[in-house]
Amino acid sequence: MSQQTRMLHSINRFNTESQNAKRDRYIYELISKRHEEESDRLNRLDGKASQITAISGIIISLEAGFLNNIVELIPHGSDYYILSRLLLMASLLFLLVSIGFSLKAYSIKTVKTVPDADYLLKNYTGDEVSFKEILMQVTKELNGAILIYKDVNGKKAEDIKFGLYALGTGITAYFIFGIGILFL
Repeated sequence: MSQQTRMLHSINRFNTESQNAKRDRYIYELISKRHEEESDRLNRLDGKASQITAISGIIISLEAGFLNNIVELIPHGSDYYILSRLLLMASLLFLLVSIGFSLKAYSIKTVKTVPDADYLLKNYTGDEVSFKEILMQVTKELNGAILIYKDVNGKKAEDIKFGLYALGTGITAYFIFGIGILFL
């Protein structure tokens, strides 16, 4: 084999290795970005859960404050007497359920720190470990963490959805109660 042929094989091998390194880096960056997105989603869901809890709490406080004065306005023998109490109880119940689901969503926090610093230090510090091996291991750990994040975020989103439905139902029941008071 001539010297020129060996040089071309060497250049081709370098280009292939360089392209593989770029590909691996690109895959790592995509997975890393996806991990950050799931982490951000977790924080946004926590924010929504706390907002639902706050809104429900405020409405319950208003309901409790006005409850004594408003209920006395309804005549005891009125057709609206029993319905008004049922609407108030339903409103209070749904608002409490809303708080329950929101707190449940807020309390789910089983996420993994990636990459695990101790694991990296124990297993990947040394001259015998290549950059590619470290990159592949961290990429695999990030991928595993993404799956955990997706599961946790799915559970949070489901609880928040139910909490939001309960909040809407509670507000609607209280609104119907208020409309009924206006027509007495």
